Amino acid sequence: MGNLNVSVISNPEFLREGKAVYDFLNPDRIVVGIDENDNKEKIKKEIYKIYEYFLKKQIPIIFTNLETAELSKYSSNAFLSVKISFINEMAMLSEKTGANIEDVSKIMGFDHRIGNEFLNAGLGFGGSCFPKDTLAILNIGKNNDCEMSIVNSTVKFNDDLKDILIKKIKNKLGSVKGKTISILGLSFKPETDDIRESPAIKIIKKLMNVGAKIKVYCPRGMEKTKKELENYSDCIKYCKNEYECAKNSDCLILTTEWEQFKNMDLEKIKNVMKSNYFFDFRNMFSDNENIRNYFHYYPIGRN
Repeated sequence: MGNLNVSVISNPEFLREGKAVYDFLNPDRIVVGIDENDNKEKIKKEIYKIYEYFLKKQIPIIFTNLETAELSKYSSNAFLSVKISFINEMAMLSEKTGANIEDVSKIMGFDHRIGNEFLNAGLGFGGSCFPKDTLAILNIGKNNDCEMSIVNSTVKFNDDLKDILIKKIKNKLGSVKGKTISILGLSFKPETDDIRESPAIKIIKKLMNVGAKIKVYCPRGMEKTKKELENYSDCIKYCKNEYECAKNSDCLILTTEWEQFKNMDLEKIKNVMKSNYFFDFRNMFSDNENIRNYFHYYPIGRN
């Protein structure tokens, strides 16, 4: 067998779960990392052939070294994670001061230097990418004796946020021990069954650990949650829809912003509940003028 001349490149993807096909066909940029010792011009010609379709669409192709290509992927996700934690921290401050976090987000978003994406207050980030990539940044920093204080604070606040919200629930209900709490949404975001690092799952575990009885419903995340929480099977009931989930519950918590939930019959939900506490941790109903006619309603970042 003869000697093989193989080049290794880094071509990171920047795809959103649930929208990967669209993102693949409509990239903001294409990044290619090339080893410093390789024949760069030859590799560039091959890359241009592969991405000819995108060149015609005038999508920029950025050539760099391997380290930069890899770090650009981690940096992009870490920055978006910082943005999410920042707006959630501002949401907690808004609740204390009487500000409206949704108006704060809107005002910030009009600034072209900031932009309006990833400024929706909620439960924090989850899924397979942001948690993994922020921890990767911290590990790279540690291995290179570089303190990543901003990313470290982002990860910490994202974890602490769940306890802050549990405390909010306890304060309003008096206690959650023995209470039946209904959870709407299990996947870390809508349009997927992915529950990896899902904020909803973390909220559920924390509530069960302090004695709450849990009912859950999610359009797609049920089966994976059953496997994830199989050791909690005595404390959790899986329901066939949002109305069964809400039945005889003391408290309803919306944790994932599925479109299906936006269209649910609020009066029907209220009528089947034992008590009418509703924690909207995605602010799906914050602009609904009738919501407070049915519930003791608590969104994120609004007094």
